[in-house]
Amino acid sequence: MEMIDFDGFFERFAIKNSILNKRKFGKKISVLLNAVIRVIYPCDISPYAHIGNIKIPHALGIVVGHSAIIEDDCILMSNVVIGGRYGSRINERRGHAHIKHNCIIGANSTILGKIQIGEYSIIGSGSVITKDVPPKAVVVGNNQIIRFRSENEIENTRL
Repeated sequence: MEMIDFDGFFERFAIKNSILNKRKFGKKISVLLNAVIRVIYPCDISPYAHIGNIKIPHALGIVVGHSAIIEDDCILMSNVVIGGRYGSRINERRGHAHIKHNCIIGANSTILGKIQIGEYSIIGSGSVITKDVPPKAVVVGNNQIIRFRSENEIENTRL
């Protein structure tokens, strides 16, 4: 008996839902599909987010806001939150993150505000990111860059 790949199904759904949203009647269908899929998976990925070809190994507890942009070849682990920052003095920072290609976002990470995560960056598990992250950076904790990835390391991790 063949096992059903539910996580692969969810990845394909998130990508197709983002593409469907750009069509004429796609917004209504996209919102309906989003409501149905939330019954199966405890995730909240906005149908208005721009999502490229990403990997979601464990589709549990992921929250992606309306204006988030996630480019191709990114990996989102479980319980990742890509949310907005709202308040009285941060009007220029309203919105959601732009995650460049080939990033890895660790489990239980929180990315808040209209920031950019540079390409080939790694966000460690349990991190809270509220500032821009430069390309090839490894970030843990609260916006703490611990090192930058070398070209050799990037080549060895490509699929």
